[in-house]
Amino acid sequence: MPPQVSSMPVTEDWRGLIQRTKRSLLWRWNSMKAVGASCRENQECGTKYCRKNICSFWPSS
Repeated sequence: MPPQVSSMPVTEDWRGLIQRTKRSLLWRWNSMKAVGASCRENQECGTKYCRKNICSFWPSS
């Protein structure tokens, strides 16, 4: 039989922490596109380099 789990609503104190976590560098990095993903602008890519509509390690030359 699976264990019984009960939960409570998230308090206001935790909501602030969750919002700060979402704005952290790691969160932003994970929400950006990986190398090899399609892109239109440099800001979309984790590396900040969109080259020929593909996220790249190097800037376009």
